[in-house]
Amino acid sequence: MDEIILYGSICVLTLFIYRILKFSKLLFIVNALIFITYVTYFLYSLFYRSQGGSAIVWWFYLLIFTWLHFVLVTIYLVRKMFFRSKNVN
Repeated sequence: MDEIILYGSICVLTLFIYRILKFSKLLFIVNALIFITYVTYFLYSLFYRSQGGSAIVWWFYLLIFTWLHFVLVTIYLVRKMFFRSKNVN
């Protein structure tokens, strides 16, 4: 069940980051690089540096970073869509 929550969050965030491409290519590249960096580090640590029961710590850190990034990307997308629709009328 833990893996489903983690990998589901990563997949949803990946889709949201891809959605940023519609508004800003530079912001998409920055978010994608940040996302790839921390996901790679935490997944590596989760699978290869989890001695003595520290796997839950790496899992928790990855989940917190993913959710925080998701909230920030969602706020950006909602603001862009709101102001874009407001300017169309």
